Amino acid sequence: MTRLLSDFKVEVIQIAQIEPHTNADSLSIVNVHGGYPCIIRTDDFKAGDLAIYVPVDAIVPVSNPLFHFLRKREDQIQHRVKASKLRGVFSMGLLVPASAKMREGDDVQEMLGITKYDPEVTLAEFSRLGQREHDPGYMPTFGVESLRRYRTFDEGELVQVTEKLHGTSFSAVWRDDRLYVRSHKVMRAAPRVVTPADEREYKWDLAAFKLRNCAWKLCRIFGMSAPVRPRKPHNVGLDIFWRVAQHYDLADLLKLRPNMAIYGEIYGPVQKGFPYDAFDLTFDGQLWPALAIFDVKDTVTDEWLSVTDAQDFCDDLGLRMVPVLAGRIPFSLARIKELSDGKSLLNPKHIREGCVVRRLGAERKIAKYVGDDYLLQQGKA
Repeated sequence: MTRLLSDFKVEVIQIAQIEPHTNADSLSIVNVHGGYPCIIRTDDFKAGDLAIYVPVDAIVPVSNPLFHFLRKREDQIQHRVKASKLRGVFSMGLLVPASAKMREGDDVQEMLGITKYDPEVTLAEFSRLGQREHDPGYMPTFGVESLRRYRTFDEGELVQVTEKLHGTSFSAVWRDDRLYVRSHKVMRAAPRVVTPADEREYKWDLAAFKLRNCAWKLCRIFGMSAPVRPRKPHNVGLDIFWRVAQHYDLADLLKLRPNMAIYGEIYGPVQKGFPYDAFDLTFDGQLWPALAIFDVKDTVTDEWLSVTDAQDFCDDLGLRMVPVLAGRIPFSLARIKELSDGKSLLNPKHIREGCVVRRLGAERKIAKYVGDDYLLQQGKA
């Protein structure tokens, strides 16, 4: 099933079963929602207890007594929860005690001041993020259920499995006699001409940022009270999303298939540690990332194309789709877990982020499985 909003929650759960840790008597394992192994201290919980499950990529305030144990420095304000291995056993997230007022199923994210880690796209020297514009709602935020929690497929159901790329989300559609371009959460404004005054203003803003950032680093080094870390100013003009759209001639291509939205991943030098060595584009002597499509939607009927129809659509327009790990296999959660780990088909120097599973046939079913190896690598970062 496709979810249009994030399913990130900090949920109160009831512990159904506690399993022993194979390498430590003082530790035990709770499988949250059946697919999120979480290592606990054996004496902290018992079956039937209510607990708060804090998932991977949660940003928790260490000032909260529940998370004091995560504080490593006096000036530390928050901590990012990561996957890890404890005594050789994989663990995803934290379990902390629930208060007497909490009930099973409560989402206490806001109550505890927890936010979700949302990595900014790393665009190096070509980081021009541009401006946003009004979003008419043609391309809602794309998200899918996790197979670690949701049992989306029946065993034996025929599915296609593709590689989940670690890049940045991109979508585009030709509608209302113009091209719309969107990042994961923001409709990107159409490019405008950059004037000399714009460039001068950007250079001054950049110089001021460098001075403030230097002051922030010195405060951290000498243990002084540091201000909020400054944010690098964004240059105006043609951002990476529109540059990709222009390189692939999407205005001309999608004009041939109006109202059909493509959803894809910009990959290459856009995420730290995952360049994929896939530099497809050249602008003004600079190398730029590539685009791979993973879904196609009719924005008028609000229907998604089937796996085969989406492939035909991309073939007709000469657009690349994401790598296929298995074209037609019976669904098995164990097999999906195997496919989620391993080397990327784009570049064996990188591990896979995971995989995406789609049902073959007219009925749409889609879910993802982020690999253990990727989560562990992120935990070490």
